[in-house]
Amino acid sequence: MPARPVLESAPSAFDPVLFWSLHRKNILYGSTALALALVVFGVTLGFQAVRRVKAEAAFAGAEQSGDWQAVINQFPGSLAAGNAALRLAARFAGEGKYQEADATYDAFMRQNPKHPLLVNGCMGLAQDAENEKKLDKAVQGYAQLVRQFGNTYLAPLALFNQARLTRDKGSLKEAQTLFGAVVQRYPNSVAATLAGAEAAKLNEKLNPPPAPAAAASPAAQANPASALPSPEKAASTPRPSASLAP
Repeated sequence: MPARPVLESAPSAFDPVLFWSLHRKNILYGSTALALALVVFGVTLGFQAVRRVKAEAAFAGAEQSGDWQAVINQFPGSLAAGNAALRLAARFAGEGKYQEADATYDAFMRQNPKHPLLVNGCMGLAQDAENEKKLDKAVQGYAQLVRQFGNTYLAPLALFNQARLTRDKGSLKEAQTLFGAVVQRYPNSVAATLAGAEAAKLNEKLNPPPAPAAAASPAAQANPASALPSPEKAASTPRPSASLAP
């Protein structure tokens, strides 16, 4: 009987010793780079946390225009810097320095595109335009806020202000439509209550009720024949003569 050949076990698909010997340098370099990246990431997070704490402390202690400007300069792009810019712009507007206020609002919106109160910058620009009696610019500003920040807490007020200024400019039909839009889009807001009342007033003005017919005097109602002229008076009343003129 012929002897059967001895079957050898198939070699393993992965040999860690062989893999290590072939890729040892790459593994060491990769591990070092990963460790360094983790260290840098941790340091960055720590630095940002420290910077945030310092920025918040600086903003909390700021009381004057110069203090808010210092927060903006020292911590650009931070939440505290954005808050300081809004405070500074509001201070300028309160003092009637609308050019400085507008410049501060513009810078705030450019430098802090993800700030949670970004809508306040847009509202500030529109309100400044209204305070300066630039009604067309104010209407455009309020309309832009509604388009860009339609789901924010200031949108109902902005749409109401747009309708109010449109009414003041004499465009009553358009204003009525805008007041109605406030009620439809933001039914649970305070602005919707005010807008509903204004829309009703405009509806009465645009669609006045018909004037009542003139009522007859009590004496004529009691004796209709008394309202007719007497025969003597009728005979004495001159009648217009026919004219032969061409």
